[in-house]
Amino acid sequence: MSSSTAAALTATPSAPVAGHPWWHFAIVAAAAVLTFAVIKAAEWWRHADLRMRPPSLPLIALAALSLACSVLHAWVCPEHFREWVVYGVFFVCASTLQAGWAVLILATPNARLLFAGVAGNSAVVVTYMISRTVGIPFGPDAFHPESINALGVAATAFELAAEALAAYLVIRPGPRPFAVAVRSSVVGRQTGKATPVSFSDMSHS
Repeated sequence: MSSSTAAALTATPSAPVAGHPWWHFAIVAAAAVLTFAVIKAAEWWRHADLRMRPPSLPLIALAALSLACSVLHAWVCPEHFREWVVYGVFFVCASTLQAGWAVLILATPNARLLFAGVAGNSAVVVTYMISRTVGIPFGPDAFHPESINALGVAATAFELAAEALAAYLVIRPGPRPFAVAVRSSVVGRQTGKATPVSFSDMSHS
């Protein structure tokens, strides 16, 4: 990394750009990405000829846990941008991905998405544990453990709960009654009925 790049990364993150701090632009960018993802998911839903059914309670719980993590991470974004811009970007990305995952797990539940949720939340939890024990090994406060606070503990607890529930839904034996959509088939259009799309079917799509 060149000296100019390093200086730019370690520069004061709260310095205004055109009258606004960095985290204002990051939050706007994250909101734009999330909005784009929701629009594309809605377009895919319409093109796949799917209609929404009420999601199951496990999926609602998963989405609620992920959304709670997203809100908590978004809440602490400004202070992390003030610490270091890289920290702030990490929390913006985590918040955006967790919010998007909450939408997708309700709209298109499948095994790959559940695995992604387990992996992503595990990465955030491991990062949190490192930051509170030995400290992040880079940045302005390298190897300096941060203090434990209520927001961090709550977010980690939600992430662990989401991991456990997602893993259980993947490995549980027997059928997975998580159908949330129906696909209109040729026969369905002729008879006025629709063909159910099960979770197990969607997990192999």
